[in-house]
Amino acid sequence: MPRNRAVAFFDFDNTLIAGDSQGLEIEYLFKRRLIPVTQLIPIVTANFLFKRNLLSAEKMVRVCLRIYRGMRADQPATWAEDLYRTIIRARLVPLVLAAVRKHRREGHLPVILSASLPHLIASAARDLEIEQVICTRLEIDAEGLFTGKTDGPVCVGRQKAILARQFAEQLGMKLGSAYAYSDHHADIDLFKIVGHPVAVSPTPQLFRMANRYNWKIIST
Repeated sequence: MPRNRAVAFFDFDNTLIAGDSQGLEIEYLFKRRLIPVTQLIPIVTANFLFKRNLLSAEKMVRVCLRIYRGMRADQPATWAEDLYRTIIRARLVPLVLAAVRKHRREGHLPVILSASLPHLIASAARDLEIEQVICTRLEIDAEGLFTGKTDGPVCVGRQKAILARQFAEQLGMKLGSAYAYSDHHADIDLFKIVGHPVAVSPTPQLFRMANRYNWKIIST
């Protein structure tokens, strides 16, 4: 891979798609009675706090991951494609998809960099012909069951910036020529290390930062 090739990092939730993939999955599973209502209570509470900036993005993700505790590691594959085909695919954001295509035409490397999980991203990545995905992964125990914890860090906030830097270094790419697309202020650390940050229908906090630093803003 050419060392001077630019990389374009794309957030997944509320950037490549309109909505939160895990929230859509939880709703999908609840409607099909695959998870009980008792599992929704802590998620609803956490979401209430998260939207008011009283809970970090990392903690929000960790609360949601508890729904997988005790689940067979191969189980999400039984519904992931149907979830994508019936719900997520229609939420792909045309303006951001056009950006993916533009970067590819210009010889850049598109990468999904997300707090979401592999089974929620895989089908979209396939459709968009994005081969590189950096995301949160679930821990699996010796019996092949999810523990409800992560295997490694949650790919959000400062950790997302760390992973982006590691990825670029491994491929000999310069972050000064890199792009990053995201909607959320949790990704400000990522925006600060790339040469071309793009705020996509940003949260108020990210909007203020984008104006302060003259980052590009697009509305979907």
